[in-house]
Amino acid sequence: MSDTLGRGWLAAICAASLVPAIPFVPWLPLALAIFVAAFFVAAAHVLLFGAPLFYLLSRRGPPGVAAALIGGLAVGALPSLILIFFMDPSSGALLGDPAMLEGIEERSGYFIMPLVFGISGLAGGLAFWIVALRGAEG
Repeated sequence: MSDTLGRGWLAAICAASLVPAIPFVPWLPLALAIFVAAFFVAAAHVLLFGAPLFYLLSRRGPPGVAAALIGGLAVGALPSLILIFFMDPSSGALLGDPAMLEGIEERSGYFIMPLVFGISGLAGGLAFWIVALRGAEG
Protein backbone atom coordinates (compact mmCIF):
# COMPACT_ATOMS: atom_id res chain seq x y z
CA MET A 1 0.00 0.00 0.00
CA SER A 2 2.87 2.43 0.67
CA ASP A 3 4.11 2.14 -2.92
CA THR A 4 0.58 2.86 -4.14
CA LEU A 5 0.32 5.83 -1.78
CA GLY A 6 3.63 7.23 -3.03
CA ARG A 7 2.44 7.00 -6.63
CA GLY A 8 -0.85 8.58 -5.57
CA TRP A 9 0.89 11.55 -3.95
CA LEU A 10 3.05 12.06 -7.04
CA ALA A 11 0.01 11.80 -9.33
CA ALA A 12 -1.83 14.34 -7.17
CA ILE A 13 1.08 16.79 -7.34
CA CYS A 14 1.44 16.41 -11.11
CA ALA A 15 -2.31 16.73 -11.75
CA ALA A 16 -2.56 19.83 -9.57
CA SER A 17 0.45 21.31 -11.38
CA LEU A 18 -1.05 20.73 -14.81
CA VAL A 19 -4.20 22.78 -14.15
CA PRO A 20 -2.57 26.24 -14.25
CA ALA A 21 -0.26 25.21 -17.11
CA ILE A 22 -2.92 23.88 -19.50
CA PRO A 23 -4.08 27.29 -20.81
CA PHE A 24 -0.49 28.09 -21.82
CA VAL A 25 0.19 24.89 -23.80
CA PRO A 26 0.38 26.80 -27.13
CA TRP A 27 3.36 28.63 -25.65
CA LEU A 28 5.21 25.49 -24.54
CA PRO A 29 8.19 27.13 -22.78
CA LEU A 30 5.82 29.27 -20.69
CA ALA A 31 3.60 26.27 -19.94
CA LEU A 32 6.63 24.28 -18.81
CA ALA A 33 7.79 27.11 -16.54
CA ILE A 34 4.32 27.40 -15.02
CA PHE A 35 4.17 23.62 -14.52
CA VAL A 36 7.52 23.59 -12.71
CA ALA A 37 6.57 26.49 -10.45
CA ALA A 38 3.15 24.97 -9.76
CA PHE A 39 4.79 21.60 -9.04
CA PHE A 40 6.64 23.05 -6.05
CA VAL A 41 3.53 24.87 -4.81
CA ALA A 42 1.44 21.72 -5.17
CA ALA A 43 4.12 19.65 -3.41
CA ALA A 44 4.09 22.07 -0.49
CA HIS A 45 0.29 21.92 -0.31
CA VAL A 46 0.33 18.12 -0.39
CA LEU A 47 3.07 17.77 2.24
CA LEU A 48 1.78 20.44 4.62
CA PHE A 49 -1.97 19.94 4.28
CA GLY A 50 -2.84 16.91 2.15
CA ALA A 51 -0.85 14.23 3.98
CA PRO A 52 -2.09 15.18 7.46
CA LEU A 53 -5.67 15.41 6.18
CA PHE A 54 -5.38 11.99 4.53
CA TYR A 55 -4.06 10.34 7.68
CA LEU A 56 -6.76 12.03 9.74
CA LEU A 57 -9.51 10.82 7.38
CA SER A 58 -8.09 7.31 6.92
CA ARG A 59 -8.36 6.24 10.54
CA ARG A 60 -11.54 4.31 9.72
CA GLY A 61 -10.35 2.96 6.38
CA PRO A 62 -9.50 4.47 3.03
CA PRO A 63 -11.43 7.67 2.25
CA GLY A 64 -13.92 7.52 -0.60
CA VAL A 65 -14.05 9.59 -3.75
CA ALA A 66 -16.14 12.34 -2.12
CA ALA A 67 -13.65 12.75 0.73
CA ALA A 68 -10.74 12.84 -1.74
CA LEU A 69 -12.43 15.49 -3.90
CA ILE A 70 -13.59 17.67 -1.01
CA GLY A 71 -10.23 17.27 0.72
CA GLY A 72 -8.38 18.17 -2.48
CA LEU A 73 -10.53 21.26 -2.97
CA ALA A 74 -9.91 22.32 0.63
CA VAL A 75 -6.16 21.65 0.44
CA GLY A 76 -5.98 23.78 -2.69
CA ALA A 77 -8.28 26.67 -1.81
CA LEU A 78 -8.03 27.21 1.95
CA PRO A 79 -4.34 28.23 2.11
CA SER A 80 -4.94 30.86 -0.57
CA LEU A 81 -7.96 32.18 1.31
CA ILE A 82 -5.79 32.54 4.40
CA LEU A 83 -3.17 34.42 2.33
CA ILE A 84 -5.82 36.85 1.17
CA PHE A 85 -6.44 37.95 4.75
CA PHE A 86 -2.77 38.89 5.13
CA MET A 87 -2.36 40.66 1.76
CA ASP A 88 -2.67 44.37 1.27
CA PRO A 89 -5.70 44.86 -1.01
CA SER A 90 -4.10 47.88 -2.67
CA SER A 91 -0.92 45.98 -3.60
CA GLY A 92 -2.43 44.42 -6.71
CA ALA A 93 -0.68 41.12 -5.92
CA LEU A 94 -3.80 39.11 -6.71
CA LEU A 95 -4.45 40.76 -10.03
CA GLY A 96 -1.05 40.39 -11.64
CA ASP A 97 -0.70 42.27 -14.91
CA PRO A 98 -3.58 44.78 -15.19
CA ALA A 99 -3.69 44.38 -18.98
CA MET A 100 -4.20 40.64 -18.60
CA LEU A 101 -7.25 41.04 -16.39
CA GLU A 102 -8.86 43.98 -18.13
CA GLY A 103 -12.47 44.45 -17.13
CA ILE A 104 -12.17 42.64 -13.81
CA GLU A 105 -12.59 44.81 -10.77
CA GLU A 106 -9.98 44.69 -8.03
CA ARG A 107 -12.28 42.88 -5.58
CA SER A 108 -12.93 40.12 -8.13
CA GLY A 109 -9.25 39.28 -8.00
CA TYR A 110 -9.84 37.86 -4.54
CA PHE A 111 -11.82 35.03 -6.13
CA ILE A 112 -9.32 34.18 -8.85
CA MET A 113 -6.55 32.82 -6.62
CA PRO A 114 -8.78 30.49 -4.50
CA LEU A 115 -10.59 29.39 -7.65
CA VAL A 116 -7.40 28.39 -9.49
CA PHE A 117 -5.87 26.75 -6.42
CA GLY A 118 -9.18 25.05 -5.57
CA ILE A 119 -9.55 23.60 -9.05
CA SER A 120 -5.93 22.47 -8.91
CA GLY A 121 -6.56 20.82 -5.55
CA LEU A 122 -9.69 19.16 -6.91
CA ALA A 123 -7.67 17.71 -9.80
CA GLY A 124 -5.02 16.55 -7.34
CA GLY A 125 -7.62 14.93 -5.08
CA LEU A 126 -9.16 13.12 -8.03
CA ALA A 127 -5.76 11.89 -9.24
CA PHE A 128 -4.89 10.72 -5.72
CA TRP A 129 -8.16 8.82 -5.46
CA ILE A 130 -7.73 7.20 -8.88
CA VAL A 131 -4.14 6.09 -8.27
CA ALA A 132 -3.96 5.36 -4.54
CA LEU A 133 -7.44 4.85 -3.12
CA ARG A 134 -9.53 3.29 -5.88
CA GLY A 135 -7.99 -0.13 -5.49
CA ALA A 136 -8.22 0.05 -1.70
CA GLU A 137 -11.99 0.59 -1.79
CA GLY A 138 -12.83 -2.53 -3.78
